[in-house]
Amino acid sequence: MPRLAVEWKASGHRARGFYHPDEDRLVVCMDRPGTFAALVDAGDVSFDLDDEGGLLGLTVESPREDWEVTPDLMAPRIGIPATVRFVDFPQVLAPARLLTDPDYMMLCIRLADAQPVHVVEACEGLLLELGEQSEFLAVWIMGIEEDYGSRRERAWRTAGRVT
Repeated sequence: MPRLAVEWKASGHRARGFYHPDEDRLVVCMDRPGTFAALVDAGDVSFDLDDEGGLLGLTVESPREDWEVTPDLMAPRIGIPATVRFVDFPQVLAPARLLTDPDYMMLCIRLADAQPVHVVEACEGLLLELGEQSEFLAVWIMGIEEDYGSRRERAWRTAGRVT
């Protein structure tokens, strides 16, 4: 499991998940600055990192029909605002479990079944579960939007928000 360095302060950034039915993939964009430097692969999930290990976004290359629908799936109620970055991260992780609600509005990318010690809000719309040694256990994407032709994603990236 990769470990995360945690700074207990709000990042001030936002994340938004866009599911592209025409491509059968989910793209999670973040509005934080940075240049891609590394990729961490967890099966159908890839995490894009900058040169300091900061998370720039992620992609799920799996059709939502393959996600595990969990009727009683409940996201953590609250996360402590924090800025996180990956530390001594491997390039490849074990494949993640993809858990979703019946409406496909949220996704939990479960990397390990251990109980979290902390839940942090890495940015608005993105929660991370951390273990006792700050190991990365899961990520929650809230408010996923369906996006044909990447129109909503493009609008969000260029204008900030899509309503």
